[in-house]
Amino acid sequence: PEIELTKDPIGANRGKALSEQAGILAGRARKYYHSRNYTPPYRPTNANWEITFRALGWKRRTVEKFWKLFCRINTSLDGAIKLHEFLDFFELDWTP
Repeated sequence: PEIELTKDPIGANRGKALSEQAGILAGRARKYYHSRNYTPPYRPTNANWEITFRALGWKRRTVEKFWKLFCRINTSLDGAIKLHEFLDFFELDWTP
């Protein structure tokens, strides 16, 4: 009888509860959606960029559109667009 108790014949102690697993998956889905679809608001922090945008004649709305596109391309979130990110976004292939 002691051996039978340690075998767990109905599998009651196998892993986490269904509600706990659902919570974990929901958290992962929320994090994934947020990382793919959230664009931080544009906050001018670089005076040189602002001067350049004004010299180009860009209005605030145009700069914000540019910022949203930049954030969509920059998947590594490091503040710079890498070549592979650019190619992936525009669905281009590397050329030999």
